[in-house]
Amino acid sequence: MGDAGPFPTSNHVIASYVAYPVLEGIAKRYCHEYIHENGTVKEGKSIHTYDPVVRAGEQVNNIGWILSHIENVAGSPELKEEMRQMRIQVADFYSCGENQVYGTIAGYRNTWLHGEEVAIAEYGTLMNYISLLLWAMMFEK
Repeated sequence: MGDAGPFPTSNHVIASYVAYPVLEGIAKRYCHEYIHENGTVKEGKSIHTYDPVVRAGEQVNNIGWILSHIENVAGSPELKEEMRQMRIQVADFYSCGENQVYGTIAGYRNTWLHGEEVAIAEYGTLMNYISLLLWAMMFEK
Protein backbone atom coordinates (compact mmCIF):
# COMPACT_ATOMS: atom_id res chain seq x y z
CA MET A 1 0.00 0.00 0.00
CA GLY A 2 1.70 3.21 -1.17
CA ASP A 3 1.46 6.74 0.05
CA ALA A 4 -1.30 8.87 -1.44
CA GLY A 5 -0.74 12.51 -2.19
CA PRO A 6 2.23 14.76 -1.44
CA PHE A 7 2.53 13.77 2.23
CA PRO A 8 3.75 10.44 3.60
CA THR A 9 1.05 8.45 5.35
CA SER A 10 2.85 5.22 6.25
CA ASN A 11 4.10 5.06 9.83
CA HIS A 12 7.54 3.82 8.81
CA VAL A 13 7.98 6.69 6.34
CA ILE A 14 6.96 9.26 8.92
CA ALA A 15 9.27 7.64 11.47
CA SER A 16 12.18 7.85 9.01
CA TYR A 17 11.66 11.59 8.65
CA VAL A 18 11.56 12.08 12.44
CA ALA A 19 13.75 9.52 14.20
CA TYR A 20 17.11 10.19 12.58
CA PRO A 21 16.99 14.02 12.69
CA VAL A 22 15.86 13.95 16.32
CA LEU A 23 18.62 11.52 17.30
CA GLU A 24 21.20 13.52 15.38
CA GLY A 25 20.08 16.79 16.95
CA ILE A 26 20.10 15.40 20.48
CA ALA A 27 23.48 13.71 19.96
CA LYS A 28 24.98 16.97 18.64
CA ARG A 29 23.48 18.84 21.58
CA TYR A 30 25.05 16.32 23.95
CA CYS A 31 28.40 16.95 22.20
CA HIS A 32 27.95 20.73 22.22
CA GLU A 33 31.51 21.15 23.51
CA TYR A 34 32.78 19.42 20.35
CA ILE A 35 30.26 20.07 17.57
CA HIS A 36 28.27 23.08 16.39
CA GLU A 37 24.61 22.41 15.62
CA ASN A 38 25.40 22.54 11.89
CA GLY A 39 27.83 19.62 12.33
CA THR A 40 31.06 21.60 12.14
CA VAL A 41 33.67 20.45 14.64
CA LYS A 42 34.63 23.27 16.99
CA GLU A 43 38.06 24.91 16.99
CA GLY A 44 40.60 22.95 19.03
CA LYS A 45 38.38 19.83 19.09
CA SER A 46 38.13 16.61 17.13
CA ILE A 47 35.60 13.82 16.86
CA HIS A 48 37.01 10.35 17.37
CA THR A 49 34.93 7.91 15.38
CA TYR A 50 35.10 4.26 14.44
CA ASP A 51 36.50 5.40 11.09
CA PRO A 52 38.42 8.67 10.58
CA VAL A 53 39.18 11.38 13.12
CA VAL A 54 37.15 14.45 12.16
CA ARG A 55 39.11 17.62 12.92
CA ALA A 56 38.16 21.21 13.72
CA GLY A 57 36.37 22.95 10.86
CA GLU A 58 35.32 19.69 9.22
CA GLN A 59 31.73 18.44 9.09
CA VAL A 60 30.46 15.45 11.04
CA ASN A 61 26.91 14.53 10.08
CA ASN A 62 27.20 10.76 10.39
CA ILE A 63 25.09 9.71 13.38
CA GLY A 64 27.21 6.58 13.82
CA TRP A 65 30.34 8.67 14.22
CA ILE A 66 28.66 10.94 16.75
CA LEU A 67 27.34 8.00 18.80
CA SER A 68 30.81 6.41 18.73
CA HIS A 69 32.35 9.68 19.94
CA ILE A 70 29.87 9.91 22.79
CA GLU A 71 30.51 6.32 23.88
CA ASN A 72 34.29 6.60 23.66
CA VAL A 73 35.08 10.23 24.46
CA ALA A 74 32.34 12.72 25.31
CA GLY A 75 30.00 10.67 27.49
CA SER A 76 30.05 10.49 31.25
CA PRO A 77 31.40 7.20 32.63
CA GLU A 78 27.83 6.07 33.33
CA LEU A 79 26.61 6.95 29.84
CA LYS A 80 29.61 5.28 28.20
CA GLU A 81 28.79 2.06 30.05
CA GLU A 82 25.07 2.25 29.20
CA MET A 83 25.90 2.84 25.53
CA ARG A 84 28.37 -0.06 25.53
CA GLN A 85 25.74 -2.38 26.99
CA MET A 86 23.09 -1.14 24.56
CA ARG A 87 25.50 -1.60 21.65
CA ILE A 88 26.00 -5.26 22.63
CA GLN A 89 22.23 -5.85 22.67
CA VAL A 90 21.70 -3.98 19.39
CA ALA A 91 24.46 -6.07 17.78
CA ASP A 92 22.53 -9.18 18.75
CA PHE A 93 19.30 -7.71 17.35
CA TYR A 94 20.90 -6.78 14.00
CA SER A 95 23.08 -9.92 13.89
CA CYS A 96 26.20 -7.84 13.37
CA GLY A 97 29.46 -7.39 15.23
CA GLU A 98 29.47 -5.18 18.32
CA ASN A 99 31.89 -2.81 16.60
CA GLN A 100 29.60 -2.52 13.57
CA VAL A 101 26.47 -1.27 15.35
CA TYR A 102 26.94 2.46 14.86
CA GLY A 103 27.93 1.98 11.23
CA THR A 104 24.87 -0.21 10.70
CA ILE A 105 22.57 2.41 12.22
CA ALA A 106 24.13 5.16 10.10
CA GLY A 107 24.05 3.01 6.97
CA TYR A 108 20.32 2.37 7.19
CA ARG A 109 19.44 6.07 7.25
CA ASN A 110 19.22 6.65 3.50
CA THR A 111 17.84 3.24 2.60
CA TRP A 112 14.98 3.72 5.05
CA LEU A 113 14.40 7.36 4.19
CA HIS A 114 14.20 6.64 0.46
CA GLY A 115 12.04 3.57 0.91
CA GLU A 116 14.62 1.10 -0.37
CA GLU A 117 14.05 -0.96 2.77
CA VAL A 118 11.23 -0.85 5.29
CA ALA A 119 12.24 -0.53 8.91
CA ILE A 120 9.73 -1.04 11.64
CA ALA A 121 11.33 -2.36 14.81
CA GLU A 122 14.55 -0.48 14.11
CA TYR A 123 12.93 2.82 15.02
CA GLY A 124 12.60 1.45 18.52
CA THR A 125 16.39 1.18 18.56
CA LEU A 126 16.70 4.83 17.58
CA MET A 127 14.14 5.83 20.20
CA ASN A 128 16.15 3.96 22.83
CA TYR A 129 19.25 5.97 21.92
CA ILE A 130 17.20 9.19 21.96
CA SER A 131 15.82 8.32 25.40
CA LEU A 132 19.23 7.35 26.76
CA LEU A 133 20.82 10.61 25.63
CA LEU A 134 17.94 12.72 26.96
CA TRP A 135 18.09 10.87 30.26
CA ALA A 136 21.84 11.47 30.50
CA MET A 137 21.44 15.16 29.66
CA MET A 138 18.84 15.59 32.40
CA PHE A 139 20.88 13.94 35.12
CA GLU A 140 24.34 15.15 34.20
CA LYS A 141 23.49 18.83 34.58
